[in-house]
Amino acid sequence: MDSWGKQVLPTKLDSSLGFAPSVYGSTDNFGFGSFGVPAVETCRALEPTPVYITKNSSFVSASSHLDLLRDLSAVFMKVPNVDHDLKGRKNKIKGILRCTSNLNSCPFVVKVFTHSQSEILVEFQNRGGCVVAFGNFYRYVLTELSQMCTTHVLRRASCQTPLESPMRNLAALPLPPELEDPAETEEKKRASMLALCQKLSEDASGNMVDMQREALRTLAKIITECDAMGGCPEGRKLFLSVLTNALLSQDGVVVEHACVILVKLCTTVAAREDVCTQLLSSLCSVLDSPGSLDNRASKRYVAEAFSLLSSQPQHARKLKEDQYHNTLKKYAVYHDCLLQQSIATTLQHIEAS
Repeated sequence: MDSWGKQVLPTKLDSSLGFAPSVYGSTDNFGFGSFGVPAVETCRALEPTPVYITKNSSFVSASSHLDLLRDLSAVFMKVPNVDHDLKGRKNKIKGILRCTSNLNSCPFVVKVFTHSQSEILVEFQNRGGCVVAFGNFYRYVLTELSQMCTTHVLRRASCQTPLESPMRNLAALPLPPELEDPAETEEKKRASMLALCQKLSEDASGNMVDMQREALRTLAKIITECDAMGGCPEGRKLFLSVLTNALLSQDGVVVEHACVILVKLCTTVAAREDVCTQLLSSLCSVLDSPGSLDNRASKRYVAEAFSLLSSQPQHARKLKEDQYHNTLKKYAVYHDCLLQQSIATTLQHIEAS
């Protein structure tokens, strides 16, 4: 658990959920020119500060808005589990903060306005995500900006006490009480967990997207925290049946939760044969889907899954078939370093097989 209240997933998932400088971020040079500054004729003039702003997450700056946006992007690239696109010509940043403790995402937007003749106002907008994670994120950004340049943060837009906000339940997802009882046998605990997973798999196969998201989020937590579930034949069969439909979903959140399950499942050697037999086409569809801010994490998970699968020669030979190999080769050179590294490892395994 880190200072953001986020729990880091184990081993192989860390490389996908963690953050390395200059890895994440926009794919289009942030809409900036070769020196990071948009051409004058393409810059949109700053709009005046609107009447209604989110004062508790806004601040006043005396810096150039171009310099501030550029430094904001640099700060975001140091924050764990953040993806962002810097729209330099529109004077704003769109991003997603991923809360790994509850596998939810916190979309946000940063906008810059004129405030006075020599000052600008920067507003952070939480677009429906976790209130606590967003607040920690905002305070961290202010601290980093203040250290980078004294004119970046002059003062907060409001010194008033923040209003009470309805907070989402960020506690750990409840698991069956038998799992916490040391007196219960391992066999009974496993049976209880399988019963819960069976119920969740039914919810994940329903028609309501919100229910699908919650069910898959809980299943992802279970397989992450309970290694035995991915290792037992009943658990593998159940998770594979869930992934068959979830990976083809049109909802990005559903697909991302499914990809978390996929990677954890692929860390189990016994499950790789089933994944290769049943899911390779679905994995290629996710990897080859049009790139966007919402599906970057899913693509990284799938690339990590391919690298795990290809570590065994018999599966690497399967990936050598044209329908899979051609898709993988398209990402041998890619703007996302983590994804590219996983694909490069996969292609090396294929060549060695």
